[in-house]
Amino acid sequence: MENVRLFVIPMAAALALSLVTPAASAIAAPVPSAKKVDCKKAKCVALTMDDGPVAGTAQVLDTLKKYDVPATFFVVGKNAAARPKLLARMVREGHEVGSHSWDHAQLTKLSRAAMLKNLKRADKAIRKGTGKRVKLLRPPYGSNDANVKSVEKSMGYRQVLWTVDPLDWKYRNTKTVVRNVLKATRRNSIILTHDIHATTRAAYPKIIKSLKKKGYTFVTVSQLLRTR
Repeated sequence: MENVRLFVIPMAAALALSLVTPAASAIAAPVPSAKKVDCKKAKCVALTMDDGPVAGTAQVLDTLKKYDVPATFFVVGKNAAARPKLLARMVREGHEVGSHSWDHAQLTKLSRAAMLKNLKRADKAIRKGTGKRVKLLRPPYGSNDANVKSVEKSMGYRQVLWTVDPLDWKYRNTKTVVRNVLKATRRNSIILTHDIHATTRAAYPKIIKSLKKKGYTFVTVSQLLRTR
């Protein structure tokens, strides 16, 4: 799990890195309310969750369903293998699912062969739960280099990082997480969160309601990158 953060990527750099690989379509069809969103006109934002699924992810899905909000889950392969029904529910309810490696490995520390093995193992678990080919990758810790990019390209991934990091892995306080997200979010933001933390799960209703009140429309990452 993501207990330490190696660095925080500045907004401009993260956004640039998120566009380095070929475009990919959404893994799952978006929820009906989000399907026709044009982010060139709408004030779009993408809410993303890393490291799950865990048992508490069901609570997150309940929240998203209640507020009719699509999200993008970057799941750890071994967690996906343990909870395939949650992945199936993600797809069924209009969310998209990307890879966060098999075991949250720092990919820059792996050989090419080891990286391929790790990511293919994660892909297999994710496909089993979703029935879909994995098209999005968020490398753990945001660690990136030429070797990672080469493997991503060979596997047909699009790398997605983030532009808003509330440091919810560090500040296990719901109010702090909400405040950090609301303070940093702008149009076309990609918000990084971790659904493995109870304090973050408790923050989602307030984050969603507050951003909607400010006029934001929630979309999946693929929708955002495709239509903005």
